[in-house]
Amino acid sequence: MSKPRILAVEDDALTALAIRRSLEALGYNCVGTIATGEETLAAVTETRPDLVLMDILLAGEMDGITAATEIDNQHDVPIVFLTAHADHETLERAKTTRPHGYIVKPFSDNGLRAAVELAIHRHAIEKEIRRHHQRLDATLNGLDDAVIITDALGIVAFMNSLAVAHTGWSLVEAEGRPLPTLVHFSKTSPSPLAVDPVESALRAAHGRSPLRRCTLTARDGSRHGLELASFALRDRNDMVLGVAIIFRTAGTGLLSEFEERTRYVYRELFQDMNTLGSALVVCAWCRRVQDAEGRWVPMESMELKYASRWITHGICPTCQINVMGRDEPTTTDE
Repeated sequence: MSKPRILAVEDDALTALAIRRSLEALGYNCVGTIATGEETLAAVTETRPDLVLMDILLAGEMDGITAATEIDNQHDVPIVFLTAHADHETLERAKTTRPHGYIVKPFSDNGLRAAVELAIHRHAIEKEIRRHHQRLDATLNGLDDAVIITDALGIVAFMNSLAVAHTGWSLVEAEGRPLPTLVHFSKTSPSPLAVDPVESALRAAHGRSPLRRCTLTARDGSRHGLELASFALRDRNDMVLGVAIIFRTAGTGLLSEFEERTRYVYRELFQDMNTLGSALVVCAWCRRVQDAEGRWVPMESMELKYASRWITHGICPTCQINVMGRDEPTTTDE
């Protein structure tokens, strides 16, 4: 395996030399030390580093935060900030660049190694997540049915193009909002009753609500008759990560074909949820974290090694029982 290539941006010559020596002693390839933000942009293009160590307070017109923003706009490379002292406003600005870590000067070799390894590993995971999301987006947008995916609390995370057409909400508008604030599902017979596909999936004995006919009230107030199914998305430890809702205009095609497509969507989503096994799952209700043995522990007790993992939210089994008000999930007859 080739050595990670690291570009150091530090305007103090002695500190820059110390950083280079530390990086090389730790087995990294220091591809250069740069003193100004303006030079950094050209250096990143030329050297193609795996990581940039960026001093926040650089001399000159372009400080480290501005340089990091420009790098993020033009390149896919993680940035770790170096700082000795900075005021609150500067640190708040630094956060907006989504850095992959911070190192406080003066630092030890072990501290430098930890920051570099965590940043490179986190960046690799993020790239893998993006690849999986792109594949999943292509799969779901190629379906003949509408699909909405929410987190375990019913917050919209994804809608395919047909769901956008049915609801009248774009993904950009809907993402991050509770599903009930966007559209309304209801039964029409014998009397209008609200249908909550997220709750139905969480209550269902096997995590999948029965196929049903219902009415969707869209953004513009129009009403559409649908055939709808929803199912809970769980990981291999039976942790609820979200809910998928799949629906189509009522009477369009065979029900058996629709049911087969719902099973296909479930298989695709289950594979996607479980391929990235490095997710750190946080219960959205009690904020406990699931450790490697499947135990639910306070977040503060997690070891540093988990800091490199991407985070997703779900509901732990205890909170699922408390939230749903049942000892065990049961199938609804809605």
